[in-house]
Amino acid sequence: MNCFPLSISQQGIWFLSQIDKATSAAYNMVYAFEASKKLDEVILLKTLEVLAHRHEMLRSCVKSIAGVPQFQIISVDEVPRISIRISSKNIATVALDESAVPIDLSKQPLYRVVLVEPNDVHTKGWGVVFTFTHLAFDATSATVFFEDLSRVYGEIVANKKTVFNPLTADFQTITRLEKDFVSTESGQLMVQSAVKRLGGIPEHLVLPRNRPVTEGRLVYPAAVVKFYLSAPQTNQVHKFAKHNRVTPAAIYLGVFQLLLWRYSGQSDFGVSIPVTNRGMPGSEHLIGYLTNLGIVRSSIDSHRSVKEFFVAVTDQLLDLLDSSQLAFPVLAKQMKRGGQDIQGPLLQVGFNHVSSERREYQVGPSELRIVETLPHYVKNEFKLDIHEFSEGARCWFLYDREGFDAAFIGQMVGHYQILLEGVIADSQAKLKDLPLLSEAEREQVLV
Repeated sequence: MNCFPLSISQQGIWFLSQIDKATSAAYNMVYAFEASKKLDEVILLKTLEVLAHRHEMLRSCVKSIAGVPQFQIISVDEVPRISIRISSKNIATVALDESAVPIDLSKQPLYRVVLVEPNDVHTKGWGVVFTFTHLAFDATSATVFFEDLSRVYGEIVANKKTVFNPLTADFQTITRLEKDFVSTESGQLMVQSAVKRLGGIPEHLVLPRNRPVTEGRLVYPAAVVKFYLSAPQTNQVHKFAKHNRVTPAAIYLGVFQLLLWRYSGQSDFGVSIPVTNRGMPGSEHLIGYLTNLGIVRSSIDSHRSVKEFFVAVTDQLLDLLDSSQLAFPVLAKQMKRGGQDIQGPLLQVGFNHVSSERREYQVGPSELRIVETLPHYVKNEFKLDIHEFSEGARCWFLYDREGFDAAFIGQMVGHYQILLEGVIADSQAKLKDLPLLSEAEREQVLV
């Protein structure tokens, strides 16, 4: 059995998971799939055993030794068979149920599997739901896991032996390098730059909630309002971005910031964004949590032009990418020494943008198609999640359902789209002159 420390960011997730079940469950990552044919439970178990031999995180757990969390990696000879639960509920219900139940971090493996099998064998509804803890898994890990799952399952069905290329990176080395980096001159300069950028940032954005946040609360019951941008709309975004030498992600984020500014009247606030930290060669093939969180500071001057604003937003995003090695707990600790708590800007408002094609996985004779499902808890009071595809973009406003009214969030969705259209229409317009109201709303104001 091999033991090694958690990374700085993983330690943060572990400590938060000890607070209560809801906070722990909020760090579940649930992936639900509809299957074209029934999956073979025995073959799936064999597949997962092969993957556990390949990836240390799939045969790990976390033990607290003298109050310090450490990974315990079971040797390949000790890998037990994972227990697969069978459910006859529909896939979305299973996924929602799974998102509400925390994973026991002290037991391996740090994930669960539910096979969905309808009671009536003549109906559709086959599927599978995987639940991972974010402490040992991230978005890149999902790509690695499901590609390996697809390959190994198919080779077992075909009675072929699986041979992987050796992994050239490992978490022990990455964790050690991360901790060493903080004490280097480059690491210290990175911390100082972030402290300077975020110094004096307001602890909260004043959002029009139905009820105040309970003091000390870290997660919220989730709700979502969905909307979609068509391919012509996203193509316009990319054309605008290219013409003005900014990034599409900066456009979506910047419009979100403008929306929050117009609703709150507050021009200075923070929005948290996940940043992939896989700079070490070979780390792209690892399963595990290799993501840090960063804060983009919104600084809005109403007399600034649209183009100037988005150039500034792009610069901030590039700064975050350049500092992807900086674990947020290090920054938070440094700022707390200076008398400032930046947990509020991290946890209150979030944004994420991903651009990729929809993935389907061939698992033996069955095809797995992703089923997007709502989480039970959200870690931000309010978050915009955008996933771009070639046919457009799926957009979610995830929010605290106890704090905000669904009709109000729906209104914000409409205003976000109006602001996006206004931005693309005139890059030289002043921010204060961008349209917000729909035609019907404008007529109502005039009346």
